[in-house]
Amino acid sequence: MTETEIYTAPVRDGAMISAPVYEGHKRGKNWMAAIAPDPAAPGGVARTFVPRGRGEYYYIVSTDLVGQPVEFGADYFSTGGKRYPKRWYGVVRALTGEEIRIEHYETAAQAIAASRSGPDRQALEEERAALLARLAEINALLGED
Repeated sequence: MTETEIYTAPVRDGAMISAPVYEGHKRGKNWMAAIAPDPAAPGGVARTFVPRGRGEYYYIVSTDLVGQPVEFGADYFSTGGKRYPKRWYGVVRALTGEEIRIEHYETAAQAIAASRSGPDRQALEEERAALLARLAEINALLGED
């Protein structure tokens, strides 16, 4: 079994500071969306778009995305109107105040199937360790052991 690629992006002020694909041209169209199967939707995939940020912020993310399959789109449109699409699919495996980790998949169907397999154990263990460390800090500040 091959190891899955994990995309890690910094998070600041509740927003991603980078994205796995992005079209910076003025005729570019970019998005991040939580996805689900839907035979009536374009490409058979329903999309719930994540709010976009401004300036250095790409997408405003929240903990309800953890465990969700996502699609990043970055399309360039030529002056003649021809579309040059880029897509990137994944499953959000962890989100902290400092970073988001997204497991990469080649297709929407693969990302959706992977999201149904349950949470990433490593991500849960890392989150538990961080929470226990924070609890120890709080207890120390309160003078409790």
